[in-house]
Parts: sequence; structure tokens; C-alpha cells
Amino acid sequence: MDTKITFIPAERKKAKLRLGISGPAGSGKTASALLIAYGITNDWAKIGLVDTESGSGELYANTTIGGVNIGKYNVATITPPFEPQKYINAIKAAEAAGMEVVILDSISHAWVGEGGLLDTQGKVASKIGNSYTAWREVTPLHNKFVEAMLQSKIHVIATMRSKQEYALESGEKGKTIVRKLGMAPVQRDGMDYEFTVVFDLSHEHIASVSKDRTSLFDGKYFIPTPETGKQLKEWLESGKAEKSEEAKEEKPEETKVEKPETKKPEEGKVEKPAEKAVADTTSTEEKNIANEVILMGTPRKKNGQDIIGVPAVVGAPSEYEGEYELLAPLSFKDMLTNGAALIVEGSIIEGKLEAVSVKPIAGGEGEPATKGPENIITLSATPKPGIITYKGENLTKPFASCGYPGNYAAVFAVGEVLKAFAEGDILEVKIVDKMEKDGKLMLFISEAKKISSQQQAG
Repeated sequence: MDTKITFIPAERKKAKLRLGISGPAGSGKTASALLIAYGITNDWAKIGLVDTESGSGELYANTTIGGVNIGKYNVATITPPFEPQKYINAIKAAEAAGMEVVILDSISHAWVGEGGLLDTQGKVASKIGNSYTAWREVTPLHNKFVEAMLQSKIHVIATMRSKQEYALESGEKGKTIVRKLGMAPVQRDGMDYEFTVVFDLSHEHIASVSKDRTSLFDGKYFIPTPETGKQLKEWLESGKAEKSEEAKEEKPEETKVEKPETKKPEEGKVEKPAEKAVADTTSTEEKNIANEVILMGTPRKKNGQDIIGVPAVVGAPSEYEGEYELLAPLSFKDMLTNGAALIVEGSIIEGKLEAVSVKPIAGGEGEPATKGPENIITLSATPKPGIITYKGENLTKPFASCGYPGNYAAVFAVGEVLKAFAEGDILEVKIVDKMEKDGKLMLFISEAKKISSQQQAG
């Protein structure tokens, strides 16, 4: 194992805003978010608001707030259940629609709302009879949501409801005194650490900061305006550009010269699409893609750090065919192995495929895909006649490794439909129920489709 650690000079890079706005009902969270977003974009059409408040997100359109005329911004509505995946989908939709700022109003619903994480944890705990173990199922959902915000290519503003916190203290002569501790956001503890800046709004719409990495607002009390957004944007863009951005103009020329020379003769089949891909790199237009990708390498390393840039061949539709460099968040690195087949959602920008989600179809280097979505399993034993009874049905019980979110390395996959498959088969399945018994997870499957096999001869 490479344990070498290398220090390099610190440099602040250009970044996208991750702003949290917390406040009680009526404090002006939504209006403040809109004004700040407009200060960043100077274009209402580039602002997307994700509404969880039954249409209240549209109430500000064509109104005037603090002397600012609110224009026609874009709205998407989320209704119960408030599953974190809905917020993730909304962020992706805003990116795909060309928004520059997405406002999540509010993310408190993802925590305490119907179908939110606390609701889900309670239901899981009720089913398995263990509240602590239930968090193993819920925490990965929360982490996935946080990662979607942090990895987004656009600015993210998230509003959070807050409530007053109190403490009971002993005063003079033993008299109990109630002391106010301040406003606490209705979200999972520690959520504020994920943001660049967190504004706390009072009932009088006055903002202060509980966290400020920019140092622009430390010790200040103010009413948010578009100027607030302009200040934030200026600070975010004052950092040094990433190397990939600085070399954008040179990259296409390097690709044109070097890629055809480094191809092996047997890869001639890919050569023509690769030329088309090179032609596409002359444009700065983003192209959204959800397609099959075959990896042609593994993540490179530089100074002991992962560089998640992997040569890849993209399949149909034809406009995306060819060789690209797949750029994916670090959380996907376990899926990025030579020969892996993936479904990738993301955007092609100047010859690079920037992924926002990755779903394995089959693993690379001869190994099954054991990490990924919960509906992909690999049978590690052929189903045998052993029968168990669950909810009145007799079901076979083969052993399977599984891409279940969390830390499970293996599960029991249960269902008559699995009889038709054998050890080494990689299946896409429909899970109708799951339960934990004796520390082992059981998935109950009603449908199964073989998508590949790692079965070896003999």
C-alpha cells in the first residue's frame, strides 16, 4: 500500500457557491435566496427554484422585494415523499437545463418531511427491530444527497427551517432559568459544515453568519440583496483556474495529434468515431449524455493522489461515439476499472465526459460488479433446493454478492425466479422487500434479468 504523503503549496481555486440559508418561518429565506441568485447570474432565466412548499415558490414572481423587481425564474416542484433522490434528480435537471443557480427550498423536508430520512429510518427500524442498524440504510442516502450538492457544476443555495433551542440552567438560590441558545437548522447535525457560507436570518429578515469561509460577512448584520450575490461571485471567481480550464485551448490539438498514433491496430474499429469526437471538442457547448461506456484503463495516480480521468469509449447514439476521457467524482473510483461497462449520466464538454452518476453493467478485469445500485447482484452460488418460507411463500435462497448501498459485502437473494440462473451470473433484479435477520441482509426478488456472466469454464 502506498502510504507516502506529499505536501504541495496551497492555492485557492475557482469554485461554485454552496450557500445555506437558515431561518424560522417568515424570515425571508426564499426571497433572500432569489435575490442572491440574481446577483450571481444577473439573469432570472438562469435561476431554478426547487419548491417543496406546495407552490409557494412561485409567489414571488412578478413582485417587488426591497426595490428589486423579481423576474421570471424557473420552478420545479417536489411533492411527498421527500426522498433525497428527488432532490438529486432536481439538481441534475437544473444542470441539464442550463441553469446557473439552483435553489433547494427547502432541504429540511429531506430530513423531517414525509418520506424524508427520519421517516425512512423509523420505518426501517420498525421492520428490523433495531434503530441503530437502520441508520446503515439511511446514512448512505443522506451522503449521496450531500455529494450531489457538493459535486454540482452550478451554484447551489439551500434553505433550511430553523427552530429556537433552549437550555435549563440553575440560577441564584437554585432557581431554574431558561436560556436561549439560538436558532438551530432543522437538518441532520453537521449539515452546516457542507456549505461555503451559512446565513442565519431573523424574523426581521436580518442575516448574520454562523459559518463563512469567505470572511466577507464575519461580524456583520445585513439584509440580503443582489449585491450580496455579486460579492460572493467575485470571491468565488477570484481563485486560480483549474489546470484543466487553463489548458482547454491546447487539449483539442493534443488529442488530434496523439490519439490516432497511440491506438493499437485492432482498435481501428473505434478510430472513425474517435475522429468525430475530436471534431466535437472544438465546441464549448455542453452535451448531456446517458449512455453505455466501456473503460479502457484505470484511474491514474499522481503524487499518490487519484486522478479520476479514464480513457473510455462511448456507445450510441452516434453523435457521442468515440473516445473520451471520463471524469468522475472520487466516490465512483471503485467502479473505474479497466474493461468495466457502465451507464454514465453527465455532460460531454470539450472532449471530456464529466459524470454525475455511474451505474455498473459489468465489472472490469474479470471481476463482477459488486459495488453500485441495489438492483444489480452477482450470484456467488447456484440456487439449490433449500426452501425457506416468508409471508406464506416458499422461496429458494441462493447466496449473492450485491451492489447494495452501504457496507454490505454480501446478501442472501431470495426468489423463485433465481432458479433459472447460475453462479457467476450478473443480474438486474426487482426487489419487492428486504429484511435483516441474524446480521444478514435478505433481498426478496420478483423479477430477474441476466445482463452478463462471470462464470468460468470448468
